[in-house]
Amino acid sequence: MSKPFTRSQINKLGERLRSGASDDDLRMLSEYRNSHEVALEATIHEVEECTRLTPVGRPKSNQSIIEKLRRQSTRLSQMQDIAGCRLVVEGPMQQRQLLESLLSRFPGAEVHDRRAKPSNGCRAIHLVVQHVDGQHVEIQLRTELQDLWAQCSERLADLHGIEVKYGGGPPEISALLTRLSEFVAEIERLQMLASPNAVADRVREAELPARLRCGYAMVGESFPQLRYLLGMLPDLVVSSRQAR
Repeated sequence: MSKPFTRSQINKLGERLRSGASDDDLRMLSEYRNSHEVALEATIHEVEECTRLTPVGRPKSNQSIIEKLRRQSTRLSQMQDIAGCRLVVEGPMQQRQLLESLLSRFPGAEVHDRRAKPSNGCRAIHLVVQHVDGQHVEIQLRTELQDLWAQCSERLADLHGIEVKYGGGPPEISALLTRLSEFVAEIERLQMLASPNAVADRVREAELPARLRCGYAMVGESFPQLRYLLGMLPDLVVSSRQAR
């Protein structure tokens, strides 16, 4: 088991990591990350008992922690997503039901709703649970469309640079992700109204890449095919750029 750290030690480590990371600092950061394992495992177990769903563990990498420290003014000891897990459900109705179930299990959890106010286009609900030893674990709740958007962002960041995930990178890629995020939000609003015809109409009207709209029409305008095509979006973007 990793040795405990004082808050002062953690925050001093974070300040050093902002300006540069020595081998000793990286080893200490790894130990600090590992100290969250017990809390993460306990939280995953409780989530499974409560929901009968299996969350995907999502420990934050050293590099992701360092990048976040350099982007933000947050102290390392205040970072609540060192350890986390993710649940993906079909749509917004299931997401709302899942949130209610988890809040009944974790009544003191902090809720960060990033659907109305997305973080660089990323829409989801985050619950932050505090374990008995004081460690925090973040539980992400995503719909399938929200998760596909996040996968698109990750894939495009791999192709065009990590800054794509934070609103930077090529302007056309940033604009596409913003437009797609807004599109997902509107589709899910229509889903909450139980209006499948309105969903199909909205896709036809959307200002999205032509190949995406054509593909949606060719496969019969069914919602499962929309999810499939959104998953293909990064490849569509890459192939269209290469064809220029």
